[in-house]
Amino acid sequence: MKTAKSVEVARRLTGGMPGPITVSTLAEAEVFFDAGHDDILYAVGISPQKLERVQALRARGCYLVVILDCEAQAQAVVQSDVPALIEIDSDGHRGGLRPDDPSLVRIGRTLHDAGCLRGVMTHAGESYNVCGGLLMPTLQNWNAQPPFRPPGCCMTRGCRARS
Repeated sequence: MKTAKSVEVARRLTGGMPGPITVSTLAEAEVFFDAGHDDILYAVGISPQKLERVQALRARGCYLVVILDCEAQAQAVVQSDVPALIEIDSDGHRGGLRPDDPSLVRIGRTLHDAGCLRGVMTHAGESYNVCGGLLMPTLQNWNAQPPFRPPGCCMTRGCRARS
């Protein structure tokens, strides 16, 4: 609902069955939570001064998750005991950490050790600029590349999943 920003549009899109949604402001999160959506991703890098408001929504029963991309944000999230996703920069200019950024693992460990890590997320912003046949060479090149796996990643050690 990050783009629609409307409870009525949300009702129409979901058939009246609230499900996970994404918002771009905490005001939107509050409105959508009041309308019955209780699984919300606040998809803007969290500012530490906003964590008290996040905690208030969570105390009301909202499963609100934030995103972050730096160690200072991770420390603030840990101190506030708020679940977070680490944002990965997949197109070279939006928010997030590059997949090979050494701080990615440190941030992940900080969040994991405190029980706040919910995973990673990315936004394919460059998809807005791709149309028709221009997409195929890009996808073919991307699919030919081996997947990036940071040193110490469980996938590089041979296991297929971690709980």
